[in-house]
Amino acid sequence: MKESVVNGPWRKLYYYIFTRKNYKDDILSQAILKFQDFYDITGDGILNNETIQLMKKPRCGVQDHPEKFTIYRDRVKWKHNKIRWKFLLGSWLDQKVAQKCFEEWARHTNLSFYRNETSPNILISYGRRYHKYSKRCMGISKCPYDFDGRGLVLGHSHYPDGVNEGAEPCYEIHLDIDERWDRNITNKSIPYGYTSLYQTLLHEIGHSLGLFHSSANPSVMYSFYSDSRSKLELEQDDIYAIQSLYGKPKRFNVRNKKVLNSPTMRTPTTTTTTTDVISLNPPNLCSVNNNIDRILVVNNHLYLFYKDWVWVISLNKKRIEPPMRLKDYIGIPELNFHDGGHIYQRPSGVVNTYTGKTYIIFNNNLCVEYDECAGRYKSIKLIDDVFPGIPQRIDHVFRYTNGKIYFFKNKKVYEFDEFLGKVISIHENNLETIIDIPCQNIGILHQLQLLLKNILSKNIVTEDEHI
Repeated sequence: MKESVVNGPWRKLYYYIFTRKNYKDDILSQAILKFQDFYDITGDGILNNETIQLMKKPRCGVQDHPEKFTIYRDRVKWKHNKIRWKFLLGSWLDQKVAQKCFEEWARHTNLSFYRNETSPNILISYGRRYHKYSKRCMGISKCPYDFDGRGLVLGHSHYPDGVNEGAEPCYEIHLDIDERWDRNITNKSIPYGYTSLYQTLLHEIGHSLGLFHSSANPSVMYSFYSDSRSKLELEQDDIYAIQSLYGKPKRFNVRNKKVLNSPTMRTPTTTTTTTDVISLNPPNLCSVNNNIDRILVVNNHLYLFYKDWVWVISLNKKRIEPPMRLKDYIGIPELNFHDGGHIYQRPSGVVNTYTGKTYIIFNNNLCVEYDECAGRYKSIKLIDDVFPGIPQRIDHVFRYTNGKIYFFKNKKVYEFDEFLGKVISIHENNLETIIDIPCQNIGILHQLQLLLKNILSKNIVTEDEHI
């Protein structure tokens, strides 16, 4: 039994037990006794069944430190109280879970957290087995903490230990992509075989703020995962630890603040003023689809921009999630998007080309072929010379996953086949017909009308024609 545990996947997790010098029975027994003492297990330094069963439970991949405290031993912490975070390639539900986790930590300490896509201090991402750091955060080297597939290790995080400090310090949180993640953030029971993303990420964020594991079982910073929903909030042990690093949250003092009356409470006067009001309620995509400002397709995701909102839609799922504020997506480097033009990449027939040709359309009717390797343009032509049949003064353009290029002007969409070198269709701007994204709020009569129109346009023979 001892050999199976010593040589099993627990060696890296419990490094203070299973090191080479601890292979001798007397030293190993002392190390196991430390573990049993830390987790309040009855034992005398022998690998009894209770100790082994606890070691086998799903847990955080950050190594244990048998000292009985939860704060980083050198009290290394963030030097500022405004911390930016990003969930790299996280879905809308992932972002929602992360936001809830940061709000819970902010509720108990003098820290503020902001989602930032360009220069985060905490970068969250999924990884598998032998994974690397992000070059935009901790470099491109291999992460020393491997994942093991579904089961034992759920995630791990890096302390703000000063090693990666710079003008813009950044530390990473990694989650095992092979786990079956449950993304609910309520007291709803977790489905069998799933792991709570909220509970796991709440724990890992604690590490990224400077906390070690806690020996208190109800604590969020307890290293072992619990199937219960009791850990939706920080426990007192977590609160004491985080407040010892960053202090208590500052409360809003109404007496020192000027209170603004609501516009609905003001007495009407003869003088009226108009103000641009930014809607706090997210718009419905199916209601505004004819007025989309920008469309981009990048990394199998569709980005739809409307006023100060953006929809991020996975082309695999084609499911419409609520939009996010555009300010959260300003300056995404991987989108390569500039407000003054529209960029797409076309497939190249040359095998040794890296990215294919890149065209930039600007000034309403000019088309530039840009050499990304050389960092300069190769040619400037009229848009009609490169894309015959496309009008001037287009609104936006993107290349879809079907290989076709879609040019938008006013309420019209021009579908261009690059290999035929011509426009193959012109139709009304509608996301449902172009991108095949369903709008659930369309009435049943309208849906039947669209279905009938689709059948007739494809010359499908129906049974009625044989009567």
